[in-house]
Amino acid sequence: MSDGRASVPNSTKTYNTVYELLHDKRNALFTTQYEKNTKFVQQAKDSHEATQEFLKRFNTANPNYVKKILVKENKGANKASSQSRTICLMDATVSMTYLLHNCKNTVGTVFERTTEILRDNNISEDSFQIQFVAYRNYNSVQDKIFQFSPWETRADNLRAFMNTINVKGGWGNEAVEIGLWHANKENQRENITQIVLIGDAPPNTKAEVEQKRSNGFGEAYWQNPKFTQDTYYDDELAKLISNKIPVHAFFVNKRAKAIFKEIAEKFRGRCEPLDINSPLGANMLTDLVTEVVLKNVGEESKGNALVDAYRKKFGKSNA
Repeated sequence: MSDGRASVPNSTKTYNTVYELLHDKRNALFTTQYEKNTKFVQQAKDSHEATQEFLKRFNTANPNYVKKILVKENKGANKASSQSRTICLMDATVSMTYLLHNCKNTVGTVFERTTEILRDNNISEDSFQIQFVAYRNYNSVQDKIFQFSPWETRADNLRAFMNTINVKGGWGNEAVEIGLWHANKENQRENITQIVLIGDAPPNTKAEVEQKRSNGFGEAYWQNPKFTQDTYYDDELAKLISNKIPVHAFFVNKRAKAIFKEIAEKFRGRCEPLDINSPLGANMLTDLVTEVVLKNVGEESKGNALVDAYRKKFGKSNA
C-alpha cells in the first residue's frame, strides 16, 4: 500500500508495517508446528516406553510376548496377502513445507487407524501397502527430481523415509508427469491399485517439459537410460486409464484445482481441497489418505462401509 501499510488477500486484517505481517505469520507458523511436533513427540515417547517395557521383559519366562513383539516390529510387506497397493505422490518443492512436515507427523496415525478399522471388520491387517513418492521439477538433479520409498506396511519405515526428504526447487508448474511415470513403472513390476496425488501446482505442459529440460541443466544432462525419453502427464494418465488404476487428487492451492479435478474425473476418483497450512491440516491429511486406502481395500463390496466405520469411530476433520 502507498502509505506503507501491508494487507493480506482474503483477510480483513491490516498491518502497519511488513514486519508486523511477518511477525504475525511467524507466530502462527510456530503455533501450528508446535502442536504437530507435540503430537509427534508423544508418539515417540509412547514408542520409547514400549521399547523399554520390552527390554525389561526380554529375559522373562514369557517367550510368546517376546515373539509377538519381534514379529510386529520386524514385519515387512506381505506380497501374498496384500491386495491394496497405494502410491502417494507428493509435491516436495519449497512451497510444500507444511505437507512434508505433516506427513512425517501423521503417517503413524494413518497406519494405526487403518489397521484398527480392518481389525474391527475381520479383514487382514496385511491387506494394504503404501509407497511414498516425492516429485519436484527439472531444476532438481536426477536423484532429486523424484524420490521414492520401498513398499511398506509399517509406519516407522515410511516415517524414516520422510525424514530424508527435504523441500527443494520448484519452477511454476511442477513435474507431476515424473511421478505418474514412476507409478506406471511400478505397475509394470507389480500391480498397483490406486494413486493419491497431493500438490499445489498443475503438471508441466508439453512445451514446459521441453523448455525446462533444455534451459535447466540442458537436454544432454537428461540423456541417460532413465530420463532419455521425456514424458507428458496426459500420456502417463492414458496408461493408468488403460490399466484401470484410479487417481485421487487433492489440491493444496486453488491454482491446481481445475487440472486436479480434471485428472480425478478421468478415473471417477476423489478430488478435494487440502488446507494443509491450517491447524486442521494434519487431521485432514490423515482422513483423506486413510479413507482412500480403506475404500480401496474394501473394493466395491465393502469399501464404503469401511469408510463409514472410520468416520463413525474417528470423526471427520473437514466435515
